[in-house]
Amino acid sequence: MEMSPASTIRHRERPAASGLTRVASSAAEPGGIFQDGGPSGLSGPRSRSRAFSLIELLIVVAIMSVLTGGAMLRLDWAGEEARTVALKHNLATLRRAIDDFHADRHRYPVRLDELVETRYLRQLPVDPTTGIVGSWTVVPSAPGRPDVYDVRSPTEGYRCH
Repeated sequence: MEMSPASTIRHRERPAASGLTRVASSAAEPGGIFQDGGPSGLSGPRSRSRAFSLIELLIVVAIMSVLTGGAMLRLDWAGEEARTVALKHNLATLRRAIDDFHADRHRYPVRLDELVETRYLRQLPVDPTTGIVGSWTVVPSAPGRPDVYDVRSPTEGYRCH
């Protein structure tokens, strides 16, 4: 069976829904042949390499750096907030023990260790700003008196009253 030259000429079909074109030839199989030679029958920008360009990778790295930096700042702020909360709690515990001691004995303790010795505290709390148990600043009830009326943290930035 011989075909006419007009039947072997390639012609374009209507564009597919995806916007890619398919070329059919009546000389080949009934489905036609495709421009990219692949079995999908699709040609266009998606049939090229699927690798990322250097610009795309740099943009992704920059975005990840910004997000990581923000997370690190948030963690640092959370650490500061935790130390402040712990300091307020420890100061409240010490002050409550001093007040209880004064209410029971009608005098203030001479030193902080006396609160532990008389079982108003199990142990002295750690100052979270210094990390040391014995770093609390003792405030006497009157200038020159050897007693403990109040306590403060020695760190200037953490004055919780």
